[in-house]
Amino acid sequence: MTDTADPYTVLGIDRGADADQIKRAFRRMIARSHPDRSRDADAADRAAAIISAYRTLSDPERRRMVDRRRDRRPVPPGAERRQTVRRAADRAALTRQRNFAMLVRDTATAAIAVVLVAYLLAPDFRAYQRDHGDGRAIAAVTARPEQ
Repeated sequence: MTDTADPYTVLGIDRGADADQIKRAFRRMIARSHPDRSRDADAADRAAAIISAYRTLSDPERRRMVDRRRDRRPVPPGAERRQTVRRAADRAALTRQRNFAMLVRDTATAAIAVVLVAYLLAPDFRAYQRDHGDGRAIAAVTARPEQ
């Protein structure tokens, strides 16, 4: 059975058919189309489609998926191309958002690293200034007033 073939039409039953009706329809259809009984050239293909339809409809989860697929709106001709363009645009927008988020994360990480390095090197920097007499303005700002 092809992906587009409706298993209900292949077996010739209603969408509300129960398990017994599905089994009866399968047995009736396979008895007519089985390659050992039918002399038609395409009997094997029809039998394969009938078996596939029965397997699909006898499994509750597969049947639910077929019913969901049928309930979706049909796609008009040429919409596949438009949908592809739309999906490409959506992918590009998601890529931009993800890159922006990565940029923010990386920038925040870099800022935290700079603050940690400055904090760790601050005593050495102050000692260097004290020993060499440089940066009197910085030393004046960092010096604590006596109390």
